[in-house]
Amino acid sequence: MLLADYIRRLIAVNRTETALSVLRQYTEPVDESLYRQVVLHSGNFSRIRADKEKGNLSKADEHLFFSRLNNALLDIADELPDGKAIEVSPGEKAGLATRLFLLRYGVWLLLAFWASLSGLGLWLQSQYRHPVQIALDIQANRASFSTINDNEMAPGQSFPSVELGKFSQMEIPANHFELRRGLSGPPIAYPLESGLMRLEPIPGNESSLFLEEATLIGLIIPRRTQLTLTVPDEEATDEFYLSLDFKPGNIKGTFSYQDSVLIQGSYLYLDGLGGSREAIDLGWISAFAPAGSPYEITFQGNKDHSYLTLEPEKGEGISIQEKRIRIDSLSFIRPINGTSATSSIIEGSIQFLSKRNHSYREARLAEQDFLRLLDYESLEATSLKLGRGYLHLRLAGEVGKVYCGPNLEQLALQNPGILEWLWYNRPEWIFGGLGLSILGSLAMGFYIRKAGRL
Repeated sequence: MLLADYIRRLIAVNRTETALSVLRQYTEPVDESLYRQVVLHSGNFSRIRADKEKGNLSKADEHLFFSRLNNALLDIADELPDGKAIEVSPGEKAGLATRLFLLRYGVWLLLAFWASLSGLGLWLQSQYRHPVQIALDIQANRASFSTINDNEMAPGQSFPSVELGKFSQMEIPANHFELRRGLSGPPIAYPLESGLMRLEPIPGNESSLFLEEATLIGLIIPRRTQLTLTVPDEEATDEFYLSLDFKPGNIKGTFSYQDSVLIQGSYLYLDGLGGSREAIDLGWISAFAPAGSPYEITFQGNKDHSYLTLEPEKGEGISIQEKRIRIDSLSFIRPINGTSATSSIIEGSIQFLSKRNHSYREARLAEQDFLRLLDYESLEATSLKLGRGYLHLRLAGEVGKVYCGPNLEQLALQNPGILEWLWYNRPEWIFGGLGLSILGSLAMGFYIRKAGRL
């Protein structure tokens, strides 16, 4: 490296003392005039440094002195013999180049570094996090889902009227019963020696049963059953009931009754009359049991499709389950006239939950808003209740993406941004990243200061 270039680089990075030392070494044997100038400047440098250490030198005076001294040394470098070289190690060359780079671009590097962090934060917030933990609290007049496991519900509630449709068998314990055929036939009393009668649908007919004043004490729903719950629109009718539709329909259930129960059915076989079988096109059956003890009626659904309609006491609701049910294929769609469909949602909310199960984000659902959940294995139905004109469902679980909107063409993704999700679920990652960024900035500032810029 040329000696003059080396001196200029030393001065550029504020290594004035090193530049004076090198100049003394190389000018003494070749140019006495330049050497005397270097010695004079070295003495001034030592004096100014001593004043600085004693606190007798202001910043302004210090800056003025070094500015003049560096200019003078640059003039001396210009007067050095052409072609005069000096050996400089590769490590020192790299160090000088690095310090020059930091002097010229260090502040811009810091600005670019923080601008990049800001851009990264904006990018992370613009990217949606999935999967996420959510809790749904929804009122709707129709809901459909598929059960993942076998489930047993135990409402334990009495109903003035119950309809069981598309069943395969019902067994009714009683000590005697009365059968009335048709709409106006006289009741005929029959004893039951076995204490049990069995009802089955006549093949090829749509059979259903209506029970009055029965208590539903148990309902077993097999895994992978598609269950649809429907309530009548409160504005369209005064009726108040809950319809449960099962596909496939091989459910099992138990009703209980005390003293007596009235059963209405059509197209039925009745067994229990001393080994004979009665065919009933339309009839009413009153079963009687000894007073004081409840009797349990068991039934089974049809293997393909069954339904159950529960009508509670006026003013009462229904809580059809207390245990958690794992479900998938959740849908809130209500068909209209068999040709179109609308959303069955009345109102609701979607809570996004942190790892501590705290809500940090909420999306509201208005009447007839559509909801679509994607990429999820299962949800837990934590509560299913019936109010007048609505079902109240509470569900929770991990889902991939959550969309909602006023129609299927305007569904908006509701997932939080990655940065928001990190803040509430992995704050240690954000604080760790900020800490490393601050340490990096301080280190960069230290090297810039060391290079002589700051």
